[in-house]
Order: sequence, then C-alpha cells, then structure tokens
Amino acid sequence: MEQLSNRRNSKIKTWKEQLKKKSSHFLLLPGEDLLEENRDSFIPKILLSTCHETLHVWAEKYALHHPELYLLTPQLLQTVCDLQHFQGICAIGRIRKLKMPCSGRFLFLDGIQDPGNFGAIVRSCLAFEWDGIFYTSDCCSPYQSKVIRASRGGILQIPLQKTCISAFLENTPTNQIWITKREGLPLKEIPLPPRPFVLVLGNEGHGPSSEWPDTCPGIWIPIREESLNVACAATLLLHALS
Repeated sequence: MEQLSNRRNSKIKTWKEQLKKKSSHFLLLPGEDLLEENRDSFIPKILLSTCHETLHVWAEKYALHHPELYLLTPQLLQTVCDLQHFQGICAIGRIRKLKMPCSGRFLFLDGIQDPGNFGAIVRSCLAFEWDGIFYTSDCCSPYQSKVIRASRGGILQIPLQKTCISAFLENTPTNQIWITKREGLPLKEIPLPPRPFVLVLGNEGHGPSSEWPDTCPGIWIPIREESLNVACAATLLLHALS
C-alpha cells in the first residue's frame, strides 16, 4: 500500500490523463455498490480510498487480480475521481468485453451526445433485457465517468460496439432496422418485429442521420409536445417492443 498526498505526484497526473481518454481499458468505477454489482465484469488495476480497512477488504475481494493499493487524502481522491460525494472506494481498471450476440433485439445510438441520456438508455436496455447496443463515433464515450454513474455501471453488463452507419448497413438488412422519425408509423400500430431487429435513436437535436435509407421502416410516438427527451422516448420504445 502506498500513501499519496500531493496532487503533483506523477501517478496522479498519469491517472487523470489516462481517464480523459475514456477507454474501456482504463476507466473509473466509483463506490462499493458499483464494485459489488460488477465484480464479474470489471478487472481492477488500482484501488483508491481514504481508509486502510476499506482498501484491505476490497484487496481481498479482488485478490485474484492483485490490484495496486493507494491511500489518498479526501481532497486528492476527489480530484482524481471527479466526485462531489465520496463513496468509500474507487477503482481504476478495465472491463471484460461482452460479445455481441448474432441475433436478438438491438439498439443503435446515432449521435447521442449527452452522457446522462446515454447512461439512462443503457439502464433501460438492461431493464427490458435487450441484447446489445451499437453506437456511432459522434456519440459521447460510454466509458466516461458521467455515463458510468448514470447507467449505474450498466455499461459493464451489456455488449457495446462502436461502428459507423455505412458498415452497419452492409451487414444488416434494412427491413430489420427501425428508425425513430415523425414520418414513421405510430408506435401503437406496429406489431412486435421478428428478431433480429434494430431500433435506431437519433441525436438529441437533429434526430437520426440522413445516411439511413428511406427503405428502413419508421416508428414514432404520438405526443402533444414537440418532442420527448431521447432517454424518455427510448424507455417507452424499449418497453413497447419487448
């Protein structure tokens, strides 16, 4: 165990720089609840806490992975973890990548840029037992701390795959791709699609990309307001199509 108290320490700088890259190989999981829920899908490299006893308890739980242990001051831990409220322990490590199934119900996120929306959509996918999420490069990174917190660690529990629309279309028939758009059929008029099928959710501001062919069937939710928050719309659609 090593004790750190200076924010200029080279390790602190290295951790913060690596976390900024928002990679699945170096991400932050804050709090005992998230660590407990994701023990089978998260491989910690580093454990951080302000308490000796807490570090030892979690070092035993993760003994198979031999994580490095660091005791930090509360102020320094808050600097590293970017958290307003400390949750006992934080871990830095990588996730176990889950393989995308060949068939099932899939969500395609096309330019979702708000981390809170991305995280909430992940939680809804898990709640209604969807099988995987594809996302474009102009989405926010699912491995950033705000998405991890908003999803309650859900990004570790569902297959995620970054792709581009053109490559996706090369491998997926258009009649299996449902686009959320106002020109589509009202949700209540659509029968449950046969599997496999993909539901596409577009960007919060301008909707789905123009790259999607017109031959893809459309779907929309009739409402009085001009639009729904994309995370709210996702929850309604995921439930209705389950």
